[in-house]
Amino acid sequence: MNWREFGILIRELRKALQTRMGRSITQADLERICGFTGKGRRGIIGRLERGELHCMDEDVLVALADAFQLTRLERREFFLAANGVSTERIFQYPGAPSPDREIEQIIHNIRRMPLPVMITDAFTDVVAINRALARLYGLGDGIVELARSGEILPNVLYFLFHPRFRFREMFRREEDWRNLLVADVQFFRRSTLQYRSHPYWQYLMWRFMDGDDDAEMRRLFIHFWSLAEVERTHDGNTTRFYDLRHPRLGSLRYMAIVSEEVTSRGSLYVISHIPVDDVTRRAFDALLRRERGGEWLRVAPWPVANKPVPKNGWRPRRA
Repeated sequence: MNWREFGILIRELRKALQTRMGRSITQADLERICGFTGKGRRGIIGRLERGELHCMDEDVLVALADAFQLTRLERREFFLAANGVSTERIFQYPGAPSPDREIEQIIHNIRRMPLPVMITDAFTDVVAINRALARLYGLGDGIVELARSGEILPNVLYFLFHPRFRFREMFRREEDWRNLLVADVQFFRRSTLQYRSHPYWQYLMWRFMDGDDDAEMRRLFIHFWSLAEVERTHDGNTTRFYDLRHPRLGSLRYMAIVSEEVTSRGSLYVISHIPVDDVTRRAFDALLRRERGGEWLRVAPWPVANKPVPKNGWRPRRA
């Protein structure tokens, strides 16, 4: 991201630190937390946030990452963001195909896998999903249409946290459900770090933490957002284990494996569901045979530039 964008990111992370610590954190406070007390370091946070500082040494970046209490992979994204190159230019290249063409190429390549699969973006919005996976998670045509219209969030975390989807009830062990949520929130924190100044990210956080959706969803999201900061066991884990009692399909045991596709408009993530026993394999085969299970549905708009943000009825979180 360019220096102006990086400055906005610093400001957003400082605001998040204010929320975490329960008190105001000024630029001078952050300098003291980071140990920027020397003559040449005073005022450095203000210059950073205004986009005036175009070169930072390693000690400055490490001190900031420590102060913001970033998770392991958030730290990686933070250091990559400090290169002064806009996110768009990092991914764009001459002759890049259109976004639709890139999505269709990815779908063409993974269509050969006889598995329930979906494609998400950096915000964990579901960009495309095959019918087999939609049926597995109870996302019927009505739910897909609501997600397309924006009436409900077309987002993996929304589906996991919102009680209407009753996802938690399917897990045999509470520990597996908890570990999944920690890992998915850590992934969300990492993949969105370079978009923290984007209005759509602010809108998502408002929906998850302050919006009018569901009080239980908000409570759970806030809990796991904080938990993701302090737990390191699942940070960076791209394999999720499911041991479920599915209401329609019975006993299921499978792995969800995340792979990254780097496109000219940013990363997309392919989430493939791999059965680990014969019972689940037969259930997945039946999902793919039934009701055009291999058919793909487009859901959330992509890329980031196409994300719709309502103009009224919400405002960014304030520390």
